[in-house]
Amino acid sequence: MTTKPWGKTLLVCAFFAQPISTHAAANTELLELKNTILNLVDELVNQGVLTEDSATTIKQQAALKAREQVARQAIAEGRAENLPDTQAGRQQVVRVPYVPEFVREEIRAEVREELRADVTADVVATARDEGWGTPDALPDWVNRLKFFGDARVMYKAIRFDNSNDRQMPKYLAINNAGGLTQAGTEAFLNATEDQDWFRMRARLGVKAALGSGYSAVIRLASGNDVSPISRNRTLGNYFASYDVVLDQVYLEWDSKDLWLENELQVQGGRIPNPFFHTSMMWDRDLVFDGVSTNYVGPFWGEGNRFFTNAGVFTLLPDVANEPLGSTDGKWLWSIQGGLDLEMTEESRVKFAVGYYQFENVVGQLNDPFSTTKDWTAPEFLTKGNSVFDIRNDGQQTNRFALASEFELVNVIAEFAYTGFAPFDVVLTADYTQNIGFDDGDVSARVGAPVSEKNEAWLAQFEIGWRDIAQFGRWSVFGGYRSIERDAVMDAFTDSDFHLAGTDTEGWIAGIRFGVATNSWLRARVLSADEIDGARNSIDVIQVDLNGRF
Repeated sequence: MTTKPWGKTLLVCAFFAQPISTHAAANTELLELKNTILNLVDELVNQGVLTEDSATTIKQQAALKAREQVARQAIAEGRAENLPDTQAGRQQVVRVPYVPEFVREEIRAEVREELRADVTADVVATARDEGWGTPDALPDWVNRLKFFGDARVMYKAIRFDNSNDRQMPKYLAINNAGGLTQAGTEAFLNATEDQDWFRMRARLGVKAALGSGYSAVIRLASGNDVSPISRNRTLGNYFASYDVVLDQVYLEWDSKDLWLENELQVQGGRIPNPFFHTSMMWDRDLVFDGVSTNYVGPFWGEGNRFFTNAGVFTLLPDVANEPLGSTDGKWLWSIQGGLDLEMTEESRVKFAVGYYQFENVVGQLNDPFSTTKDWTAPEFLTKGNSVFDIRNDGQQTNRFALASEFELVNVIAEFAYTGFAPFDVVLTADYTQNIGFDDGDVSARVGAPVSEKNEAWLAQFEIGWRDIAQFGRWSVFGGYRSIERDAVMDAFTDSDFHLAGTDTEGWIAGIRFGVATNSWLRARVLSADEIDGARNSIDVIQVDLNGRF
């Protein structure tokens, strides 16, 4: 049976006009519901989830609402002479005309259903607001932990040109072996034998809130303790296990909960890259050892921001090791400043200028038959930078070190356009010059003329969704880069493009596609050649499946 809107009001009044004795069935169900709720509250008290005071308050509030309900029902029935002392009992008595029984029964069923829903909603809301089952059941420190991580499985194909030079020195292997002769077949880079690898990367971290803006972060990762630019591990170890390294460990203080307009963040330890950057200078897996500050504040006009990033990082600590002598360590001093501007409602521009000074990274020639200056050679290098032998023992041993200073000026800009919603268009340009390069000094150390090759640049685009971690989302990307021999430190560049290093140029193209929530597939091709060194053409094809949490 259906009723008109004006009739429903009359029917509700008629329901409450019925004597209580005529609702035995309804009262029985309500009593069962009441006893169930009371038993639930008592059981929560017994289990220590709810305090006695909270339980008493809940029951008192329920009793008060019940008295109000009885008062209103008595008023509707004209029995206002013996009412509880409630606000409803002091209201004017209202007489309601007779309503047929079948109409009353329909309203009883409707009200019972609505009452059940209201009671359930109230219990759920109270449990959520008071945190039933969480604060008292779990230790406080559990609520302050946030876990995060990701995993990646990759197929990587490496293809070399048959005309590549077969005698390109592998300086890191030579240094580790103590000389060219000692390194044997490991003394030269593989530049001709194609390779197919299955690789994986796994990272797991936890961030603990310490209070007052402080937090601590620890992240473990697959990888090794030799290369700073890759956490990938090549599969195929006769099913033996793989190494896990301490990838990040740092303390952080963040002001975002204290200030509204400005944000200051300070990190110290083994920290993520704090700079606005691309992989031309810094590989994506690179982690910095030291202290950084990041400051963001409002800039001229609504929606505009300025930012500064600065840091002091150690490559090699100060060492006093008598009788071999002492060192002043190797350091990176850096500062970057930039703007993040809203050009229109559909476009933004972000750009920055950075200065990076590497201290004590140039090699120093040893005294005859001495090794006291071996520390000036880098702990890690790949290929491309100008190097020279700092051993001085008549070629019995070898140790290669950097021949150039590295004092870098970097300019980077990113333009993002959202007018093609739901996907974006992002254009990025990056330029770096090593103003510390001096051709006279470098030529003197190397013992032969060395021309000035100290610039690097990159231009790239991406069209699609920036966040691919949803099924069906996609993006396509591509770009070109050129990195001259001594433009940047070859130890820290992209580990995939030209298999790391400098003195290379070429292009990258690829696609990303979301296969599930927080999972995506990426395929890309990286094709690179040498600029002016020994012939070394390398194509890399990668297909990887990624997941994060």
